[in-house]
Amino acid sequence: MLRKVEDRVLYREEPFYAAFPSAVTLPDGSVLLVFRRAPDPRWLLGPDAPENLRGWASHVHERSHHAQVRLDGQTLQPLAAAEALPMNPLAADQDPSLLLLSSGRLLLGSFAWYGFPPPFVAEVRRQVPELHGGPENDGLYYAFYGGFVRASDDAGRTWGEHRYLPPLPGAGPGPGHCPRHGGAVRGRAVESAGEILLPVYASPRPGAPSAAYVYVSDDGGESWRLRACIAQDDRVHMHEPALHRCPSGKIVCFLRTANLEDHLVTAESHDNGHTWSPWQQRPVIGHPYHPLPLPDGGVLLVYGYRHAPFGIRARVLDDECTDFAGPEIILREDGLGGDLGYPWSTLLPDGRVLVTYYFYGGDGIRHIAGTVLAP
Repeated sequence: MLRKVEDRVLYREEPFYAAFPSAVTLPDGSVLLVFRRAPDPRWLLGPDAPENLRGWASHVHERSHHAQVRLDGQTLQPLAAAEALPMNPLAADQDPSLLLLSSGRLLLGSFAWYGFPPPFVAEVRRQVPELHGGPENDGLYYAFYGGFVRASDDAGRTWGEHRYLPPLPGAGPGPGHCPRHGGAVRGRAVESAGEILLPVYASPRPGAPSAAYVYVSDDGGESWRLRACIAQDDRVHMHEPALHRCPSGKIVCFLRTANLEDHLVTAESHDNGHTWSPWQQRPVIGHPYHPLPLPDGGVLLVYGYRHAPFGIRARVLDDECTDFAGPEIILREDGLGGDLGYPWSTLLPDGRVLVTYYFYGGDGIRHIAGTVLAP
């Protein structure tokens, strides 16, 4: 079993709304922490902002981007100031998902939104019925721009261009000249049998519940092709899929749901993602999920808990991810509301585990926090 050692703030800057982190331990022992960052207007108003604005939350912004901080793997102190990754100048980058390949290459999967001011919305909706946001809370309306992958061959010091995924058949058009590139990426990818398996989620057709899919690359993330649908349902939404490769070679997908009382569902593949078992509901509540292989062969499954008491939770599964009956580990239960979580964990060089997530205090400023676990 793992025991909790401490909670700590890993990144906080008042001008920014920081959320949706991903972390990876690099070969030199440092930790690369990447997260979605956007301007936070609470900073401009200062401490006298009224209560309703201190509680404001929006996950879309026309200037959202990826930022990264490199941490010392022992002390977890920053080794340098946070820096913004190069942005797509046309669209707003969202949740990052990191994968360190056996070759040493780093992949970052994500997706982007394209913002439209209100005068354009009626025309855009004739092409893309499903828009997100709105001017009252989010400033603009947003259309899904596409899922993408970018790569770094120097441990995150520089990053390559956005490589957008091929479109999903039948998913409908994007706005104007933009095809609907793949699906949204938020969840762990895996290397397996010489390939990279990247999970995404998107509606298979306009108006249908979201389904989960897997793309595959056999050239280190340079190119991608759609392999299969992981899970879909006529009523239940399948969101934010995350993959784990078991010692047997089985691939397990952990899925956040909607219309299922926030329960986890899983699906399994025994042929490297070509076919998948029917999804199964599991006795776990929360979202989304991140599986981390442990040195002893178990799997640490971390997830946000957006119900009172709000916080971060975890379970330790067996190495083949078949037993979900073990005790739930409460990492945090001091959250002030539901806009928190999205945990992502990484194994530190000394055997401790760092669980990263986003959190906030009474001033409402979202920051990246971490909980350290030890054997």
